[in-house]
Amino acid sequence: MFRSFRDSLPKPLQGLAACTELITKFRPEEKKDEEEYPLEGQEHVFTFYEQLTEEEQGELDADFDSIRVEDATAAFHHSIDKNNLAAQGISLEAPFVLNWDLKKPPAPRKGANLTVLADVPDWKRQVWRDMGLELYHKGKTAIVILS
Repeated sequence: MFRSFRDSLPKPLQGLAACTELITKFRPEEKKDEEEYPLEGQEHVFTFYEQLTEEEQGELDADFDSIRVEDATAAFHHSIDKNNLAAQGISLEAPFVLNWDLKKPPAPRKGANLTVLADVPDWKRQVWRDMGLELYHKGKTAIVILS
């Protein structure tokens, strides 16, 4: 009986190792070198491979096979260059720490201002808390909890 090329492939592929095995099988002249296989170490992508349906496995295999490492690397380096703030004339400065020990509230400066809650007197923290809860109750502000 006639066997197609597709039938000669291992079923199902067993993660990155199987892809690498296929590549070396059909391109034996290439050296097994870290530069030649920049996706090594990405085996975690296939952690739940066996739990996927055959269709999902096929989609993942196609996605994996379509990765052009050179393009991804070039895009990464391009984004780093584009986001180089110093090259764009943008300087980063530490935030200005507000001093709440003064008789009148500190005036915020242009840029980032920082309040260290531990440096704020208890009575002032309680006033801020009460005002914030009152504004929340009136629907004038929201509460965001970060953890």
